Amino acid sequence: GLITDMVPIPRFEKQPTKPAIYKLKIKNDHNNTTFSLVKDFDRLPEPLVRFGNLDKIVNRTWNTYTKMKEKGKKSFAIAATGYKGMGKTDFTSILANKAIDNGMIVVMITEIKASIELVKYLSTLDNVFLIYDEFGKNFNWQLQEKMLTMFNNLEGRNRFMAITENRLSDISDLFLDRPGRIHYLLEFETTDNETIEEYCKHHNISEKLTKEILVSASKIANFSFDFLKGIEEEHSIYPDDTLEEMLKYLNLKKLQNNRYLDIYKIEKVIRDRKTKQITDRIEYEFKYKDFIKEKVFKSGRYVYLELNGKKLTEEEKAKAEEEKKKATSCDMGCDCEA
Repeated sequence: GLITDMVPIPRFEKQPTKPAIYKLKIKNDHNNTTFSLVKDFDRLPEPLVRFGNLDKIVNRTWNTYTKMKEKGKKSFAIAATGYKGMGKTDFTSILANKAIDNGMIVVMITEIKASIELVKYLSTLDNVFLIYDEFGKNFNWQLQEKMLTMFNNLEGRNRFMAITENRLSDISDLFLDRPGRIHYLLEFETTDNETIEEYCKHHNISEKLTKEILVSASKIANFSFDFLKGIEEEHSIYPDDTLEEMLKYLNLKKLQNNRYLDIYKIEKVIRDRKTKQITDRIEYEFKYKDFIKEKVFKSGRYVYLELNGKKLTEEEKAKAEEEKKKATSCDMGCDCEA
């Protein structure tokens, strides 16, 4: 008789319907892979007190999802990007719990070996809130491309997808500037002054230390809630310490560096769209537009730069000098034809 090779067929176990937090279980046996969901928690931990505009962002996001569902667009996706400790986790946790209260199951996709089979399995899930934690780390660009059918919702499933990623560059271009695929791109960048003041007041941090924290925060990018928590705990044990004294011990050496970002190079990196390999780098000349060390910007903390065009190589500089000389001698009334 004919000998046929066994083709491994992934098995997808029936999806649970009881609203809770589930994690993925992938079992490999005899060439077959079985995908199933195992209940992990009833809900995710939420912050007791919410600072800044966290509630506003949560409510708007959930409201948009509901309104779009009423219009018949069942699948909805958002991405939350930014440095660790900026509030992305709190944000997704509150949303996930809202989904549970609305009868959905929540699936955490984190630290997992991603594959085409996994993507196929995830697209079978319905009435689900999917959290893709560190999306780019788990799903490479090729797999992200394979997920487009999910984000375009060709299966007509009811799902809310939340992507978190520290770096925007790890999310494929196929998703960026495409609200049809990812509706909201929320950047959790830095903790603004009002939020810091609100936090310090709530935790009874002295006015003197609050001022020191604000000055310190104005000098770095990505001043996070993690920093605040560490300082607040130290302050509760050593209330008379200055921030400088605390920083001798705390694992926050970044704050001891009393400068803005050290920017020494601005480059435009050009990548091949398919392979993502770098094909070219163009360096730009720049000068600081605003370098007042303790200047505080209401909306956040940035270094303002002025780009002065492409940085020239030594040869290009020499050529430009040569042409400049020619031009000046012409201006002085030489006989050459312009």
